[in-house]
Amino acid sequence: MSLDFKKGFTAFIGIGCAVPAFALVAGFPDAVCAGLGVPHEKWIKSEETKMGLYLYTVSDIALGALCGAAFMEKTSTALALGAAAVHQVSYVTAATAVYGFRKEHIASVITAAIAAALALGE
Repeated sequence: MSLDFKKGFTAFIGIGCAVPAFALVAGFPDAVCAGLGVPHEKWIKSEETKMGLYLYTVSDIALGALCGAAFMEKTSTALALGAAAVHQVSYVTAATAVYGFRKEHIASVITAAIAAALALGE
């Protein structure tokens, strides 16, 4: 198994999804929510926002698993990178609709652009 940029970037995305998601499930919501730029107290004000946080977390776990499968060559890297691009665009679109575009979203836009370019280039 050779490590090229696509495979390394896929692993980076997978780890970036899985670690915060498992931290939330393991009971460390403040750390995860701080990374999203919104304090945990605001996420749990209503059942709807709490459900949104956990829905996003479950999709992070699924994307992390897909990236792991691609890294282990069990599925296509293009599929995992395409899913990562869609995931990031969905996050930025939803967040922008609620909060407006923030500087914290720039990393997601860059990640989506790189992932999409790599997926389309495969």
